[in-house]
Amino acid sequence: MREPVRLSVVMTHPIQYYAPWFRYIAETVPEIRLKAHYCVIPTPEQQGVGFEEPFTWDASLLDGYDHVILRKPSHKVTIHSSSFFGVTVPEIAASVRSANPDVVLVPGWYSISFIIAALSARLGGIPILYRGDSQLTTRWEYVSTAKRVRTQTILRMFTHFLSVGKRNHEFLRNYSIPESNIFFSPHCVDNEFFQQSASRIDRRAARQALGVAPESFVVLFAGKLERKKRPWEVIEAADKMDRPPVVLIAGSGEAEQRCRAAAATGKADVRFLGFQNQSEIARLYGMVDALVLPSDSGETWGMVVNEALAAGVPCVVTDRVGCGPDLIQEGKTGFVIPFKDTGAQARALRHIRAGVEEGKDFSESCRARVAEYSFETATAGLKAAVFSAAGRVVRIRQ
Repeated sequence: MREPVRLSVVMTHPIQYYAPWFRYIAETVPEIRLKAHYCVIPTPEQQGVGFEEPFTWDASLLDGYDHVILRKPSHKVTIHSSSFFGVTVPEIAASVRSANPDVVLVPGWYSISFIIAALSARLGGIPILYRGDSQLTTRWEYVSTAKRVRTQTILRMFTHFLSVGKRNHEFLRNYSIPESNIFFSPHCVDNEFFQQSASRIDRRAARQALGVAPESFVVLFAGKLERKKRPWEVIEAADKMDRPPVVLIAGSGEAEQRCRAAAATGKADVRFLGFQNQSEIARLYGMVDALVLPSDSGETWGMVVNEALAAGVPCVVTDRVGCGPDLIQEGKTGFVIPFKDTGAQARALRHIRAGVEEGKDFSESCRARVAEYSFETATAGLKAAVFSAAGRVVRIRQ
């Protein structure tokens, strides 16, 4: 029997969407020996950047798989992806080398530590997998020559590429990455966890606990209250509906004041729930009728949509949200609307409400769609890419 392929995954810090996937790989794929290399463990204050309040995740992000942590919590780091030098850990190169990997996975280039790890692996002749969610934020013909050259140069560090979705695949192809070097490994969440958490909820009792009438049409926004997500538009759209729904705002952040101002002048019944941890948000999906994500192009995916669909909740997203082409099937799992068009958002919500009132059950379509974006699918693509990079052949079950 051949030895497992040793895969080192480089991460700035533990992430709530990756850790369950790593556990799944460790439990179900004996052909891959995964080791996660975490640069730092964030403090509660650093974890709460964007939410404007400190917190720790209520589910373990370190159990069930091999990992190493290079630095203890420190107030000198910034884990937000917009800070290129926020996590500067040169020792990541030595950590990866000491694991003697056959393949290294790096999730993009938004951190200097990722660049250090990728260059070190490349100089050592180790194949490098890319798995990010970059997309073309402007039409290809308008991308500047300087940006094209810079991105092309960075992409040359990688030898194999994992595509998380359609727009990410388009991005890679536009930068001349060969189709044969791209492997579909979609963004995913623990679908079973969100489905079971939502199905266990007593919908009537959960609504009564919030003072919401059982027959109300309830719309949810979940996430950081930040400008790129435009959460106030959910409230503005609700005000344009003939019978304004109950709007739940689950999150916190710098845009909360603007949301509260919209709620104060509008007709909709808006409830501000504050930050909701993993288990809390999973239960919340069990009592709502729709989720809205009105973000701009900074929302390169939108994992909250995966969560909601897994719980059986249809979603309304703008045409700037990265997951739209993958997860939203018009009228079945939700609607894609034009960016900044609260009128279109109101019409989409009216369609969903009409379906609910007529007895339509969106949950089967939602769960069927997101089932294609699962740990199993993501792992099959990863396995194919890892074995290709390591010079082995793997058969993917059709």
